[in-house]
Amino acid sequence: MWSARPGQLWMAARHFCTRAILQSLQQGRADFIVRQDAKHPRIVHEGPWHDRGRVETGWVPE
Repeated sequence: MWSARPGQLWMAARHFCTRAILQSLQQGRADFIVRQDAKHPRIVHEGPWHDRGRVETGWVPE
């Protein structure tokens, strides 16, 4: 069994991102990225990007 820890980055495919998995990553204070499959519908509306802070390599947009 895996366990998420602070400082880890987990990547998941959109089809396999259940709420329980994402909540456990959040509870473990790990970060995660969800990959969107290219065959699925494109985003129809996207809001403006916001700066969320600075890291060693630059700014983090969200």
